[in-house]
Amino acid sequence: PNKQQAVTKRGILKHLALIFDPLGIISSITLLGKILFRDACEAKLDWDEQLPDDLQKRWQKWIKLLPEKVEIPRSLAQLKDNVTAIDIHAFGDASINGVCATVYLVVHQDGATNQGLLTSKSRLSKKKLTIPRLELISAHMVANVIENVKTVLKRFNVQNCFGWLDSSVALYWIKSEGNYKQFVRNRVKKIQEKDYITWKHVGTDQNPADIGSRGCHGETIKENWFTGPLWLQEEENWPRDIVPEKTKETEEEIKPI
Repeated sequence: PNKQQAVTKRGILKHLALIFDPLGIISSITLLGKILFRDACEAKLDWDEQLPDDLQKRWQKWIKLLPEKVEIPRSLAQLKDNVTAIDIHAFGDASINGVCATVYLVVHQDGATNQGLLTSKSRLSKKKLTIPRLELISAHMVANVIENVKTVLKRFNVQNCFGWLDSSVALYWIKSEGNYKQFVRNRVKKIQEKDYITWKHVGTDQNPADIGSRGCHGETIKENWFTGPLWLQEEENWPRDIVPEKTKETEEEIKPI
């Protein structure tokens, strides 16, 4: 994009539209641009009106640090050997700014095992939704993207599908049979229909989707965003799973009788 273009709502939208990233490889970076555009819209300015100084400074920093290009390995299979099995690991997270789902593959071959980012999706959070509800939305995104990836990889032996969340509240809703209010009930039902997904807990500090839900500048994107947690290949090193318990947050969504 032309980094010298006037900072207006139209200019921001034009820059965002010029970024070609169909797999969401840098969705954590583009989310910051989307947040800026939303803030510009909320300022209620005309399309070609110059943005206020604070928004201009944020935009100039974002555009300055936007990478010219991002390169990742074309294939996650390192060797020419046959792919014996594939495990799908998808991570979800949410914040007041964004909701993210990221998918990593662990590819097993006769001579090696490799892992890496396949696709991700970050979108703006809806206003006035609680964090637990936003976390459930991220779980719904995870379930949908796993199903899409599984369909694309149907000619391979997809061995296991795992959904990872750092929200114990969302995990409780997914794993329980409670009678919840419509918002939670509808999403839990759609998630539970994909019963081939095993849901697990991961700490926020080990959840790569955390950066995708908050957004980051080009220079601060972390290496584990592209590779996923290094422990994915070694099940004995996985984070200790938890049994989600009933809390005040989980009970707030119980349907009143």
